[in-house]
Amino acid sequence: MRLPTNRFSLLCLVGLCVTTLAFSAAKLLAADPANPLAQGGNNSAAPAAQGSSLTTEQLGNALSSYNKNTINDNGQVVYSITVPKGKWNLNFIVNLSPNGTVIWMTNGLTAMPDKVSTDALLNVLKKNTDIGPMFFSIAHGSLRMNYPVANCNLTADSLKEKVEAMASTVVDVEPLWNADTLAGNSTQPAQQGASNPLAK
Repeated sequence: MRLPTNRFSLLCLVGLCVTTLAFSAAKLLAADPANPLAQGGNNSAAPAAQGSSLTTEQLGNALSSYNKNTINDNGQVVYSITVPKGKWNLNFIVNLSPNGTVIWMTNGLTAMPDKVSTDALLNVLKKNTDIGPMFFSIAHGSLRMNYPVANCNLTADSLKEKVEAMASTVVDVEPLWNADTLAGNSTQPAQQGASNPLAK
């Protein structure tokens, strides 16, 4: 093959080669079923990206080993479970979000004292960074711990792991949230408590 000598012809030839290579690469990627680009990449409609999610009934079945009680809260099914952890019997409220994409787990830790220590609340707030995606919140006069779990690719066993992880965190960070600490009657280091068990 004789190469053209003028600049314009050379540029055209290079452009043709690049286009041909790109087209060939695209065909190879599309033909490879193991390649995520062949399955639509980040396309949320792709079956491989969907994963399986638990229905309300399946969620209840997965929680059966925790002495589950079913509550009807204004037409929404909510599960109350008891999670033994050492000397503790922790009560969790578990339910699906309205759109079914998130499983919410909540534990009422303690009632907020009439007078709350600013330092204690600051330490609780700082701890949210360590334990995320779990987080502390205050609602209806109580300090709570919450854990939003994505309802995707879950089984009864993997859900139980999430429940146990939250129970361990509740117990491990108790020095930060007990009533005496919140009232300022005891001093606790700002970083006392567990690191995020999900990071282990």
